Amino acid sequence: MTHFGILCLEATGHLNTMFPLGRELQRRGHCVTVFSGSGGQTKAQAAGFSFCDIYLAGDRKPGGKTQIASAKVEADLVWK
Repeated sequence: MTHFGILCLEATGHLNTMFPLGRELQRRGHCVTVFSGSGGQTKAQAAGFSFCDIYLAGDRKPGGKTQIASAKVEADLVWK
């Protein structure tokens, strides 16, 4: 069994298009974790996936918006 990670924006339209892929992977016996902003946590977990917030607490401004570009976060995840 392989553990797959799905990295996508936390917007509903982005998450909903990734969920069928995640479900198919689960159906084939794999583990799936969604990597996204905290706004996607409830939806990802309700869909049956593990979740990992890609932002640190210090990355957020008041009101929940992030202060770093998502491209930098993606690059950090790939290269660390």
